[in-house]
Amino acid sequence: VALEEDGTLHLCRGLWFGFLAIRARVVIEGEGAESTVLSGGETATILQVSGEGNRLEVRDLTLDRGAAPAEDGNSGSGGALRCLEGSEVLIERAVISNNTGYDGAGVFGRDGCDIEVHETDFLNNRSLDDGGAFRVNRGRATLVDTRFIGNAAKDGGGLIFHESEVLVEGCHFEDNFSTDSQGGAILQYFGPLTVRDTTFVANHSLVWGGALS
Repeated sequence: VALEEDGTLHLCRGLWFGFLAIRARVVIEGEGAESTVLSGGETATILQVSGEGNRLEVRDLTLDRGAAPAEDGNSGSGGALRCLEGSEVLIERAVISNNTGYDGAGVFGRDGCDIEVHETDFLNNRSLDDGGAFRVNRGRATLVDTRFIGNAAKDGGGLIFHESEVLVEGCHFEDNFSTDSQGGAILQYFGPLTVRDTTFVANHSLVWGGALS
């Protein structure tokens, strides 16, 4: 389904299925992450926003079991949410769980995207390559009061950033795993990374940087 006009989509309590392609300024809100679930059914990315000036706000719902197949034209990036072409994303009071993809299985952004996340749980997301929960290439990410638990990837089990400006504040990383070499919780390449008031518990990497690389 394509959403190309500004507005708000309210999802009542229940389990919803679908893929939404957004090219506007849209708010998607549920009635609480414990009771409103938007699922990809393990077959498709759930949400995609693209286009400079467009913005997606997601709050009070769960994004569960999205899957980004490599043949979708985006190299299998972003099982739950994909941000492209300089658009903006705000996620608040959500759960992003059990999503899969080649990289950035939970959330993926590239090429100038600005992604902000508050009071959200990333749980049990799995990438075949990099960034189990979250990946941003050449963009900006702000993560505040958010938990990353049980995510895994080849590198950057929790998060991976490339040429991006990143703030991590008041977050919690636990039991995230790099299955190949580095960055059990966070892996950052070529960009400023600020981490404040954040805890790391039992994150693992097979080679180096169990918490941070």
